[in-house]
Amino acid sequence: MKPGNLVPNPHLGVTNTQYLVPADNPFVNATSFNGLPVNPSQVRTEFWAVGLRNPFRMAFDPTTNALWAGDVGLNSEEEIDVITAGSNYGWNYLEGTLPGPAAASTPPGFASVPPVWEYTHAQGDTCIIGGLVYRGAKFPELAGAYLFGDYTSGRIWAAQSPATQPFAPSQVSLIAASAGFTDITVQPGTGDILLANLAAGLIQRIVGAASSAASGPPTAAAQPLSQTVAAGSTASLSFGVTGAQPVTYQWMLNGAPLAGATSSLLLFPGGAGAEAGTYTCLATNAAGSLVSAPATVTLSETGAVGRLQNISTRAVAGTGVNAMVAGFVVGGTLSKTVLIRGAGPSLAALGVSGFLKDPLLSLYSGQSVLASNQGWGGDPKVASVAASVGAFSWGAAPTADSALVMTLPPGNYTASVSGATGDSGVSLIEVYEVP
Repeated sequence: MKPGNLVPNPHLGVTNTQYLVPADNPFVNATSFNGLPVNPSQVRTEFWAVGLRNPFRMAFDPTTNALWAGDVGLNSEEEIDVITAGSNYGWNYLEGTLPGPAAASTPPGFASVPPVWEYTHAQGDTCIIGGLVYRGAKFPELAGAYLFGDYTSGRIWAAQSPATQPFAPSQVSLIAASAGFTDITVQPGTGDILLANLAAGLIQRIVGAASSAASGPPTAAAQPLSQTVAAGSTASLSFGVTGAQPVTYQWMLNGAPLAGATSSLLLFPGGAGAEAGTYTCLATNAAGSLVSAPATVTLSETGAVGRLQNISTRAVAGTGVNAMVAGFVVGGTLSKTVLIRGAGPSLAALGVSGFLKDPLLSLYSGQSVLASNQGWGGDPKVASVAASVGAFSWGAAPTADSALVMTLPPGNYTASVSGATGDSGVSLIEVYEVP
């Protein structure tokens, strides 16, 4: 608590006032925002930068002190930002550089800092994992490069010369893949690049990371894993490779190609149950081909019929401490796929008035956020899964209702719904077990 620093402005979300705000914070004494007047006594002076949707992993470059962040998108774009004091990164008027959910109401004075890199969901990359600037000695070819990746596809990239912004495609190369990782870090003593892999329950080490890997034939970085699932339930398999881009994929069951299974991540579409057998994946690029190690899917006892589990009654939800929270348990010894919905606007179809207009749905394991969604956006996968379990239908897309489809190992979980834009109203959390 340095002399001259300030007591924060009173706010309903401030329950602990045993801290001071730096006097030079960019929103101290602010009188305008997005070109509109604001009352400086009502501004959250703790804010340092705004307009980020769901930043997942931030890191300072120890050499330049620049703050790097990966910002998880909604329906279209994932982005990397360099965070500076007082900057606005666009959400929810923008998603990356594309129009965001609130684009139609963008204030005339709105201005934002564009991302230094962004990518779409078209190739199965849907959840960016922010990384760090590599300052280790083990991989001199990566010295000074920004390392980042994607949780869903498992792909991990290096952006050379990151001071050149926005990145050009020639700066970014694939160096490894490991589906399900949630963090990238460097072991200071050795320079090893380490991954915390939530899906595998492992700390992994990248071996042989090199920019030259991006120009050769496919090389396995993460093999599909054998698994046992309940009969009639879903399963997921992934095959991570490095090599020259683009890479095409074809999954096979017992040696026969699977129609439509042409992504590095194999999910059984439309809620269809997995078939028992041996799965392999053929990865091909201009320099060659590679077949994955075989993974066996075994079916155990018959899965339960999909059903609504009443884990929470309908209630009024708002922001901060007024979030609605519901817990549920995935029992047994097998992972289960679930559909979790945070309903607000769709409750109007049930005759509910005063509903929460913009619900933000978050899923927790302990105190860790596993995933979140603000607006399901008409995702066909969610619609298909909802139809397969007999969930009541939602209005035509786009809708502000939120949803997640997740395969979860046995354990205790918490879902919460809050007002994403400061609103409050009636909401509902529901969980369906997907057969």
